[in-house]
Amino acid sequence: MAAVMRTRFSNSWEEDVSEKEGRTRQRTQPFTRTALLLIASLVVGLGAGFGPRLWRDNGVAAKSSQRFDREYSVQRLRLPTSGRALSETELRARLNTKPSGPTTTSQNALAAVTTFLDAQIASDQTTAYSTLSSQDQNTYQTAAMWRELRQGVLPDVVNYTAGEVSFSTATTATVAVQLGLRPALDETIGLVPASAKASIHAVFERDSWRVAMHRSEVAFVYLSDASLSDAAQTWVRARQACKVDQQWRSTMYGEGAEFHAKALCKRRGNIEVSTPQALSDRSDTEAFIAAFGPKVGLWARVVSVGAPAEFDLVLAPVDQQWLVVGVLLNPSSLGQG
Repeated sequence: MAAVMRTRFSNSWEEDVSEKEGRTRQRTQPFTRTALLLIASLVVGLGAGFGPRLWRDNGVAAKSSQRFDREYSVQRLRLPTSGRALSETELRARLNTKPSGPTTTSQNALAAVTTFLDAQIASDQTTAYSTLSSQDQNTYQTAAMWRELRQGVLPDVVNYTAGEVSFSTATTATVAVQLGLRPALDETIGLVPASAKASIHAVFERDSWRVAMHRSEVAFVYLSDASLSDAAQTWVRARQACKVDQQWRSTMYGEGAEFHAKALCKRRGNIEVSTPQALSDRSDTEAFIAAFGPKVGLWARVVSVGAPAEFDLVLAPVDQQWLVVGVLLNPSSLGQG
């Protein structure tokens, strides 16, 4: 009986265990499939994300292993064929800014220069500008700018005489010209004498001869010193008579200029005037440099008045006469004081 009961219990226990194991397997199998699916999805995702990067990094690494040839990579550059075929003159013409203003055609160098000077006499700066070289037109850009600034290049021309034409090359020439100028003296442009000698350059470009003022030279011809002493004596005599003569303006430059001038009024005595010297030989010329610019030393002259008073007169060659423009203290009298 006991044996039978043990057998039944054993069988019942084994069946119970088998039933539990079956339920456990049933629960485990779906979990295992889900886990496998998740793992597979993760592997695929990682492959999609890191695969292209690994491939790209490998490509970069492969490319970076190639040495860059610094010497020949630059030397092997080639310009377009059309650019290489251009001459140096054509390249310069294309690189330079082409003027937008009017142009005047001249068949030879002399014609270009005379057309330019005729326009100057007629105060036709638009035509004068049209005869200029491309470099000059690039510098002044418009006829209006040339009209405003050309006094610093060439003062007003009233007449001229063209002389010899010389050629340095087939496309470059120089015309010798004697210029008659409108004389002037002011604090803006300084002194303009009545005449000048010029070497005006002309260049052949754009199928025409043109004036190259940037290469031209204008040398002023100043009045001779021959009449300077007479002008100084005329000024002193007028001041002795309490009048003003042979003087540029009613007021003069220089410290105490009017005081020394008025001190001559009604003062008798013979007039003594020294030999003229250049103003540049003096060191006390600040007032004149400030008034007329640094070139004043080239054209201004100084004479010493020894009687009836002691001081120095400064004269300028205005038009065809010498005029007193200022007074300086006589160095000898200054030393005695």
